[in-house]
Parts: sequence; C-alpha cells; structure tokens
Amino acid sequence: MINGKLVHIDFGFILSSRMVNFETAPFKITNDVIQLLGGIEGEGFKRFREKMAEGFQAIHQDNEKIIVLVQMLGQSQQDLPCFKKGVVPTIKELKQRLTPLGPYIKLNKTQCAYQMNVLINEATASWSTAIYDKW
Repeated sequence: MINGKLVHIDFGFILSSRMVNFETAPFKITNDVIQLLGGIEGEGFKRFREKMAEGFQAIHQDNEKIIVLVQMLGQSQQDLPCFKKGVVPTIKELKQRLTPLGPYIKLNKTQCAYQMNVLINEATASWSTAIYDKW
C-alpha cells in the first residue's frame, strides 16, 4: 500500500532480476495499456503520469525504510529469485532507483514528477518491451 492505496509491485522487476536481460525499460507498459488510457496525450494517460509521480514521491520519501526492509529480506532469504545478482548489488540498484540524485538528496513534488516522467518516457519508447511482447 502507498498512501492508503493498493498497488501492484513486481519485486523481481523493481529489484532488477529480470528473466530476460534484453528488457531494458525502467518498468513495463505495453502499447495496449497506453491505448486503453487514451493514448500518450489522453486524459487517462495524464492521470497515470500524475499517479505514478505521487507513488514515486511516497516511496522516495520513505526510501530508507524500504531499503532496510529489503536488506533484511535479502539477508534472510538470499535464495529468492529477486536476489539472483546478490543482495549487495540488488540493494545498490534499488537505492539508485529510489534516490536517483543520491541517497541524501530529497526530491520535492516537482522533482519527483520530473524523474517519473523521464522513466515513463523511457518505458513508452522501449523497443525491447515491444519485441518481448511479440515473442
């Protein structure tokens, strides 16, 4: 839950243990989903951007707690697929995702929205997602 709302998290994806390494998007969003949201310029997609920014801001603000929880999980459950690269590299990548400008730099609402829009733009333009989905 984030801000009292239920969200789906693919821990294997967020912790960078993708089954197929050519999938390079920061998160998966297919063209079908984009079309269901009314296209890139649609009102649904604009709401999606807003909600993604709000969600990122929430997890960014509590990133230390999230990182500690994942570290504890990694120390006790190293055999989970999400830790296939090892606990230390997985935690390092998670920190980079949650604090893109560095671990001691807190982003404000505008900065969180900017960072999320960069990721959304990368995800929607991902050729590897399109290829993976067709495969």
